[in-house]
Amino acid sequence: MIEVAQARRKILDCARRLKPRRVALPDAAGLVLAENVKADRDLPPFDRARMDGYAVRAADVTGAWSELDVVSDAPAGSSAAVLLHRGQCARISTGAPLPAGADSVVMVERSEAVGGRRVRLAGPVTSRQHVAPRGEEARRGRVLAPRGTLLTPARTGLLAMVGHTKPLVQPAPSVAVLATGNELVGLEDQPARQQIRDSNSVLVEAMLGRLGVREVRPLGIARDRRGHLARCLRRGLESDLLLTSGGVSVGDCDLVPQALAELGCRIVIHKVAMRPGKPFLFAEGPAGQLVFGLPGNPVAVLVTLLEFAGPAVRKLMGRSPEVRERRARLRAPCSKEPGRMAFLPARTVCRPGGPETEPIAWHGSADLVAASQANSLIVLPRSVRRKAAGRMVAVHLLEDGLGLADE
Repeated sequence: MIEVAQARRKILDCARRLKPRRVALPDAAGLVLAENVKADRDLPPFDRARMDGYAVRAADVTGAWSELDVVSDAPAGSSAAVLLHRGQCARISTGAPLPAGADSVVMVERSEAVGGRRVRLAGPVTSRQHVAPRGEEARRGRVLAPRGTLLTPARTGLLAMVGHTKPLVQPAPSVAVLATGNELVGLEDQPARQQIRDSNSVLVEAMLGRLGVREVRPLGIARDRRGHLARCLRRGLESDLLLTSGGVSVGDCDLVPQALAELGCRIVIHKVAMRPGKPFLFAEGPAGQLVFGLPGNPVAVLVTLLEFAGPAVRKLMGRSPEVRERRARLRAPCSKEPGRMAFLPARTVCRPGGPETEPIAWHGSADLVAASQANSLIVLPRSVRRKAAGRMVAVHLLEDGLGLADE
């Protein structure tokens, strides 16, 4: 059996970035830029008011109160064509361009209407008060989002601001999802006593969604019959990635490895020294497709997605493939059998003294009830049998928002 770290390296060696392509800006969120994006003009493109009030010449508002003529309104979007002379001001809105001749803004809270078109303004006022100068945020031509930048919602808004509506990005892969097994029924079906619903496909699709994969093809359930399985796998190889669940162990009905080989796939990994997830399989398709043969039990599916498929998808998308690992203090002892690296469902929380984690009691790799309560996995190396409460351990994060994860 291969070690977990070695398996991950082999997988990542096969995971080559997809060819960049241009996408519509709303579809770019969560993807990585494959080009530099520059400011197409100064930001802001003009001297603008930072708040509602009156645009003035600072020299006209020197005392405690000064009375000026209101000669114009300057709402946001106006051309600011008026020219202010001595003793004049203009009513102005936040974000509006400063009228010619004005050099400052008095906030509306420091004004009193006198009547007609006159206003009293509290002073004194300094030059450039409450004014955002042209180019304060960025000058035209400055790189605002370099190649390799992850497009967060704020950054997609920034691209919209500079008119970059079809960015060149590292795309997400297309992924086919296939469950295998005679015991499986669809979600809408009522299972017989000997049957179970296909929860693995839903789990896989949910994880892919969190990774930013938008093109997912559910292929349904392949029965444990060579011909039917081969037809389903052939359809799955039309995508960049194929994720199967079940059929990769050593039983008479575990037909996936042989079926993949017969379709021209190269088996790179089969069996990893880990628990759960030992039967995991990874292969390369004849056209470079990546095939992940996940075990049949749902907790093993969750673990192998996190440890192997997730890092590969992130690398294809130009993101860091590193597993989010942190150190945490054990709040209760945990143990395992020797011989394989273990991934134990756990709850990890932030405390003033640092992260703390506690294993969740579970009954093996089919126990999705227990695993659904976990936000992390305690990782125990192959050589470790037991860790006492208070010891530090590695944890791999299943959820965001723990205060422990990087971007």
